[in-house]
Amino acid sequence: MSVDEGREYLYRFSFVTVVEGRLQDRASSIPPTQHLLHLDVDLYAPTRFGLDLAVDRLIDGGIVVVDDTAPRRARGSSAPWASSPTSTETVS
Repeated sequence: MSVDEGREYLYRFSFVTVVEGRLQDRASSIPPTQHLLHLDVDLYAPTRFGLDLAVDRLIDGGIVVVDDTAPRRARGSSAPWASSPTSTETVS
């Protein structure tokens, strides 16, 4: 699904903000309070940045979804949470 297709699909939900571009450059355009943060990134740096961003912006009980992180395709992306006490996946 392209970003435009995603926007078209989600347009009726006024509480949804679709942000396209390099996460590190676009963080200021993300609303300060999040209930759900969906990260569609494939590399370590933007994944780590997005997780750090989520810590500051998620409400209690909020959810982070990280997409496209299959270790065989994007090996470095799962490393940011590999050392988390709640992680069940180990990255070698």
